[in-house]
Amino acid sequence: APSPHIELMARSLLFLLAFGAASGAPRLADWARARRRSKQLHVEVDPHGSIHEERESRRLLELQTVPQDQGSANDVTTTTAAGSNDVTTTTAAGSGKDVSPLDEDKPVTCRKELDPGEDGQVDGKNDKTKLVCTQGGEVVKPWKCEPGQSICCNPRMKESYYLRCLARECYKVQSDPLCKEHKMCTLKCQNNCCCFVAGTAWTVNTVYRNVEQKALVIMMALLGTMNMEDEQNFSDNSTKREEPGAQEKWMKATCSEAMYLLAIMPFAGLSLSLIYEWAKKAAGKMGVGGIRTDEMTKEQREEWMQEEKNRQKMKLDEYLTEKEQDGLGGILQLVVTEVSGMSNAKWVITQALSLSLYHFLVTEPVETNVCALGKTGRLMVLLRRPLNPSSESAKLLKGVGTLIMLLSAVALIYFRTIERMLYLATNYPTPSVRARLAPIKPIADLITGKVYLYTIAAAVAMWIMNFIFFKATIKSWGHSDAKNYYESENACCAQYFRSGTKATPWAKPRRVGGMRIFFGPYPMPHIFWELGKDWHFLRCLEPLPKLPAEYDNGGYPSSGGSPSGPEETMGFLQLLLGLMNTFLGTLGLFFFGVNLYNLLMNIQNCPTGVVLAPCITQGACAGVVRTPWFAHYIVSNKLMVAEDLAREAVKADVPIKEVAKWIGVETVGQAKKIIMEVAQDSCQAMYEGLIIGPNDTMNGMHADWLGKQHATYYLEQIKNKNLNITWQAKMYSCHGCVRCMTLFYFTDVQNVVELIEIFLLIIASYFSALLASMMGNVLENCPMIDVHFEADPTQKQSVDLHYTEKSCLSMIGRTFFFRYHYCGVPKHMEYQEEGMRKQVQKGLRDTKKLTDPFQEVDKAATWDFYNLFDATATRRFNVHRELLGLLEGEEVVNAWTVPPRLTRNQKIIIALGVFFFIVGPILSALRKNKPSCAAEAILGTVLCWKYVEFFVLKRRPQAGIVLTTRRIFQVTKTPRFWGLMGYTEPLIKLDVLIHNCGIFYAQLQMESAVPLSRKILAKIFKLPVSRRGQLLAQGPMGIFKMWRERGDTYNLINYISQVTFLTPLASLNPRMGKCLMYNEKVAGEKDPPDPPGSGCCCPHTPPPPMMGTAKSILDRYCKRIKGELNVYGRKLVTRPSRCKDLCCGKGIRCGCECCCCCQLDELLTEFIVTTHRILVEQRAAQRYCRCTAVCRKTPGIRVTFLAHNQAAAYVGLMPMKTLTRKKIQQDFTIKLLQQGAREYQQGLMLHQKPYVIAGKADLPIKHKIWVPHINMIFDQLTQRAPMHDDSSGEDDDSDEDEFYENM
Repeated sequence: APSPHIELMARSLLFLLAFGAASGAPRLADWARARRRSKQLHVEVDPHGSIHEERESRRLLELQTVPQDQGSANDVTTTTAAGSNDVTTTTAAGSGKDVSPLDEDKPVTCRKELDPGEDGQVDGKNDKTKLVCTQGGEVVKPWKCEPGQSICCNPRMKESYYLRCLARECYKVQSDPLCKEHKMCTLKCQNNCCCFVAGTAWTVNTVYRNVEQKALVIMMALLGTMNMEDEQNFSDNSTKREEPGAQEKWMKATCSEAMYLLAIMPFAGLSLSLIYEWAKKAAGKMGVGGIRTDEMTKEQREEWMQEEKNRQKMKLDEYLTEKEQDGLGGILQLVVTEVSGMSNAKWVITQALSLSLYHFLVTEPVETNVCALGKTGRLMVLLRRPLNPSSESAKLLKGVGTLIMLLSAVALIYFRTIERMLYLATNYPTPSVRARLAPIKPIADLITGKVYLYTIAAAVAMWIMNFIFFKATIKSWGHSDAKNYYESENACCAQYFRSGTKATPWAKPRRVGGMRIFFGPYPMPHIFWELGKDWHFLRCLEPLPKLPAEYDNGGYPSSGGSPSGPEETMGFLQLLLGLMNTFLGTLGLFFFGVNLYNLLMNIQNCPTGVVLAPCITQGACAGVVRTPWFAHYIVSNKLMVAEDLAREAVKADVPIKEVAKWIGVETVGQAKKIIMEVAQDSCQAMYEGLIIGPNDTMNGMHADWLGKQHATYYLEQIKNKNLNITWQAKMYSCHGCVRCMTLFYFTDVQNVVELIEIFLLIIASYFSALLASMMGNVLENCPMIDVHFEADPTQKQSVDLHYTEKSCLSMIGRTFFFRYHYCGVPKHMEYQEEGMRKQVQKGLRDTKKLTDPFQEVDKAATWDFYNLFDATATRRFNVHRELLGLLEGEEVVNAWTVPPRLTRNQKIIIALGVFFFIVGPILSALRKNKPSCAAEAILGTVLCWKYVEFFVLKRRPQAGIVLTTRRIFQVTKTPRFWGLMGYTEPLIKLDVLIHNCGIFYAQLQMESAVPLSRKILAKIFKLPVSRRGQLLAQGPMGIFKMWRERGDTYNLINYISQVTFLTPLASLNPRMGKCLMYNEKVAGEKDPPDPPGSGCCCPHTPPPPMMGTAKSILDRYCKRIKGELNVYGRKLVTRPSRCKDLCCGKGIRCGCECCCCCQLDELLTEFIVTTHRILVEQRAAQRYCRCTAVCRKTPGIRVTFLAHNQAAAYVGLMPMKTLTRKKIQQDFTIKLLQQGAREYQQGLMLHQKPYVIAGKADLPIKHKIWVPHINMIFDQLTQRAPMHDDSSGEDDDSDEDEFYENM
């Protein structure tokens, strides 16, 4: 058995942990729920059990229960004859029992009758209506329930418990007269005007009450005693003179002291730092005022400005030596951000929780970011990081301070425990007690009445020890420097971000931001999105490490304009796998917790002397009330509801008399007898479950291998350890029950496996954290300039936001300026920019009338006043050259606005608003047929619009894409709007990628047509039609990807084609291509035939919609460059070859579309080879059963072009498969590979399926004439041939022309 003082201290700690939840939150919830109770029924019960009934509850029942301690009372029954005003009053004498107890076997009739007023007469003036119920001619209480329908039917239940139970269970006993008379809100709100809002509030309240009830039951079990086996004989009662419940009262008082100590210590720590600061300022106060330039003379002001310049020069010399400044050729642009200290709120919280350890140990570290741009275009970055950053030191010391406070509370509880042991030894000087407390008595003599002094001494000692340790560990004055040097010509990407938040409406905003400039190839996507990731901005442009792969193998493009390749699918599967692992881990933790809870409850189901002895010998039954076996007896016999029993169980003292009232007996002796009988029955039930049950399982006939193995091993251990469960009445204990229950749990293989599973889950969590830390190394080793700043007005040394923002944007602009200043502008870029300027000068290019209109503006001076589009023209982008940092000579190809996608939180806000304001009230109005509910639905619709407008629409940022001849910009700006905390801070996010007018590969994938629903919406709201899609582009700097959801994605490839770098191939001659195509025309080879029997499906291939009137597919999608001529082109097709492919070409699958298994589409592959590039169009079109096109997904289009100088290799495939018993099918496929690619791209694949259908007599198959033509063209594309310097094509050899004419 454990030592008594250790057991008592453990019980005290357990009570301390549960004290806040059991005494604070439930009691506060009780008070709030009591305030919300219905006026028709308001019942309150004080801690002593007396009943206070207010308002209508005073006249609910005429018969009042007489307390047992009064001996007798007069019970009054009032009846009124039907149809008359005569009132007959009958008085009966009782002996403390309820008059006319309800007999559930006889029917009860109730009616409303007049109740005389204060004058005692029925005159119709002051009379009130009351409910009178009779059973067999005798007036009874109006308790009418069907057996088994409600737990409120027990006639022995106290009246207050009945009313409380009835108010909660009214929906189960809707026929009860009290429910009908007082119109309590039932589940279906039939007796109350409960529309959606009131019904929802009632449902939430009911759920809360049920959860609270379960929590109280669990808390009751947790607050129980430790239920450890105690072998002592209780005939030697060491606490027989102590008042009942004294130990529980002492525990409550001690825990209250510990709570007060935990609340006072943070204020003491904060006061210590404040007093020190005040004394320091008072000692160092010199009385010198600040410098005021408005009171200076001109000479003094000039002198002061010169001193400021010298100070800035000294500050620059602090970071850069003279040699480093000379190496940069002089400083042209400098950005310096220094962040030191923390905000006032953080400082107060840190000092309070760290007990001022942070104040005395940490010197405010300064985090410095310096970025200098020299006149030579060289950049130097200095990152000075403190050895112990303030945030890390604050977290560490706050944890230490919190640990000191908790240990001080534990020390207080320990000292109070020793003090109580001394009290028991002094007042009960029996030999057994003196022997038990002899080891601790000398210590107890020293602390009697001095507990607070020892607690303070322990807290101070722990504080001093931690101060000495961390004084030698934390070196906040140290810092580490990192200097990086970059050349402007290697800059490829830049980002700038700025936003802010406000804690309160009257507080100044806290602003954060940063600047990043990347060098080398494009950064990884997760690094690109890392800056400002906690805010909402546009995500329609991102760099990629490689070209994404797709599943279709050059076949039918994905519908919806968004291809689902292996990488996307792998990411989705990884997310799904992570969710499944999370679910399995959570499920394992849940079952592990349930099993541990069951173990705890089953252990407490064992009646022990620690619980029973105080109740039987002293009458203190708090421990018995908290046990599950006694609660099961009370609730199962419907003596009290579980909620009320849980409320009574948390009391410090529950006397035996109160338990006797619950049980329904008159004497304390009868109550003790019943408690002992219930305990003995519980012990017998545990014996049957832990001894007899495993024997039955082991010898049973049913198949349960694990159960039988568990029972066999358990019984073997029971025999080896000589354990058994017996009831020992003299010791008030069920001997051996706890040990058997613990052994039964830990011998179960399933429980052991759960323990192993939890261990593996902890290891998996560690590995996940390790992987996350490894990803952080990628960001640390990325070649970039990373300058971040934080402008908090309450910091000791903050950042001038406007100056820093201007410096960062100027740094980005000048970096790109030096890139072209020293490296020069490519020749083709100069031609492109000059041509665009001439078009504008001649009036041939009106940017406001383009498909995606834009205009150049210069009104806004700063980003705070810059709007990306006007309120009257939301599709027209406003390009501000100065704020965007456009270089001299850099021209805008096009710019378009993009509405950012809704975030997950915004979608949840809209969904909840629509449900609670529109859907719920409308359904409630239709079901209730009440005008008030209809008015609630109408009002809810208006409120929903304002709700969505305030929380979503006003918070949507302005965003757009700007494509110039040198770079591509992704711009996001959220204007200031009035929010819950006043005017918000604008959000600015600027992403810049350099393409250098060198795009050589592009792939467009989009919807081939506009869905009908989108057409209808565009017609209603007068918006242009939109086709969703994406575009991939590759240049010398890397690969980037763009999405588009509003607007026509078809235009993107046209814009990108204007910033390409294409070189004509000398070996390709347009005349050669004409000759090849003429020979194919003469041969008259046709497309593959339709499958037999497909004529009933009306086969027809529609022309490409919304593609203009261009004859060539190159002019349909791209803009030709100067001198680009067509060489060769051909159309290929992929169709079903038989009826089986037509009907089940997609396989057996389910989908939300018509004919989901049928392959009704054909793939039209058309390619064209020019002197500069190859362009391939892969268009899926529904050829068969076009009447079902409305019910099917929109097919897709994929368009790809590649510069000739980037073609590396090609492969030709002619696979063959069995078609019928006598026929075979041969297909034709050719794939083109670009330089540097790891795999063949789907957009550069040509398919003809079927190529030929032949029998045995047709072998060998003769190739069609166009196959060698394609091979010849692809040979010339992939071989290393000289490139033309110009693209005119006029210096052709005459002999070669004559040769092609002969062909």
